[in-house]
Amino acid sequence: MVRERMAGPAMTTRLGDGCRHVFLDVGSNRGVHVRFLTEPHLFPNSSFLARGFFASYFGPHFATDPAVCAFGFEPNAAHAERLDRLARLYRSAGRRVEFFQVAAQAEAGAITMYNHRGDDAESDWRFGTKRLSYRPVNVSAVDLSTFIQREIVGRTIPAEPATSRFPPSVVMKMDVEGDELSLFERMLETRSICALDLVTWEIHKAQLSAREMSYRTHARLWDWVFEHERPEDEDELQAPRLAVLRAEWEARRGRKGRGA
Repeated sequence: MVRERMAGPAMTTRLGDGCRHVFLDVGSNRGVHVRFLTEPHLFPNSSFLARGFFASYFGPHFATDPAVCAFGFEPNAAHAERLDRLARLYRSAGRRVEFFQVAAQAEAGAITMYNHRGDDAESDWRFGTKRLSYRPVNVSAVDLSTFIQREIVGRTIPAEPATSRFPPSVVMKMDVEGDELSLFERMLETRSICALDLVTWEIHKAQLSAREMSYRTHARLWDWVFEHERPEDEDELQAPRLAVLRAEWEARRGRKGRGA
């Protein structure tokens, strides 16, 4: 469904209509982070929950609020049945949860991804576009920026009590096995990053290309990736830092345009 929506002209309705708050799970794998959102009581030791990402942006009742929606992207067919079952279960309980069996990329189309050594116990956790001598798999990809602009930005937002201190928010978790920087670059170029209030990600430095690593040496654009990362290679960007990043990007492009 999402591939067809992205391939055609923009529609008058959006997948995000009716969602006050949105969680974008980019690289859903087995759907654990969506379960953090909908069943937090089952994960008392979750560092993601302990850091208060959902409660800080969606409010203390995020686990039961029907206006909190989740959209996940996971191209690995090994997880399709499980994710479909989870989505149907949550929807039957009145929650808006959808998983799309596509890769979230910087551009749409058919791409080749690679499974970690094919069939071993770790194959579920290493599925990405970086070729590391693993088994190739052909999958469909959607442009994540286009999805955000078409389906999330401009969505109809249900009213919230006037006393609420939680404005409509979009939180994104990204774990796409080495494609994080290309996705961020695309979101900066299209301004879709401006729709996000919080981004958490895992950076796979060992899988970065020479071009991506050049940002570390020659550009301020990605300094925050390496200066602010946590020991487990996870970090978050909140709206003020996203705004600064966007301004730096615009300034950098302006200097290039003037031949600097």
